[in-house]
Amino acid sequence: MSFHVRQNKNNPTPKILFQDMLIKYTYEKRFLGIHLAEDVKWDVHVNHVCDTLNKSFYIIHSLKKVIGINVLRGIYFANFHSHLRYGITFWGGDSQGLKVFKMQKRVVRLMGNVQKRMSYRELFKKLRILPMPCLYIMEMIIYIKTNNGGLK
Repeated sequence: MSFHVRQNKNNPTPKILFQDMLIKYTYEKRFLGIHLAEDVKWDVHVNHVCDTLNKSFYIIHSLKKVIGINVLRGIYFANFHSHLRYGITFWGGDSQGLKVFKMQKRVVRLMGNVQKRMSYRELFKKLRILPMPCLYIMEMIIYIKTNNGGLK
């Protein structure tokens, strides 16, 4: 895999030999749960995150009628929030992150039992859940604070 920022259709794929074996060229690769693409964009990773969050949404939707809001909130943090938060320091500032934020608003509205057009802001406060953009900012502040010595 070679990383580049411009999409050049004329770039030939390199032939890489290792111990007389041809290594297959790939355009994207999953590394430690983060999907990396050769064009250094986060579309592929965000789509995988959205797929995972969609499954978590279904779990919450299925259990909503039989359990209380406190247990539902715990399921949110275990199944939804943990996937949302993983690697957010990399992809959270990208415009593709809005897809994930829309998924989060959808699940919070479901948990709060409000209509689609209702405001989500008060629900985040009521459920004590950080919205995705705030979560990204918090993670970046934590990263900067813990790595302050290396950033001077």
